[in-house]
Amino acid sequence: MVAVYGDLLMAIQERHSVQIIYYTASRDAVTERLIDPYHLRFFRGAWYVIAYCHYRREIRFFALDRIRQWSAGG
Repeated sequence: MVAVYGDLLMAIQERHSVQIIYYTASRDAVTERLIDPYHLRFFRGAWYVIAYCHYRREIRFFALDRIRQWSAGG
């Protein structure tokens, strides 16, 4: 989780999009998302990234421990 935190922090500072593979527990599904990360937040014992999700077309919260893969996006 340290690696994804550091990479997301860099993406926030440099205003880069990030491509993620994300596990959604409520649907027990894995999806690919392009996000524009804005802020990292520690809340109730877990780290989250607040980001604009191009797939949902809205600002969403993503738990860092559910991000399976990530890379710089478009």
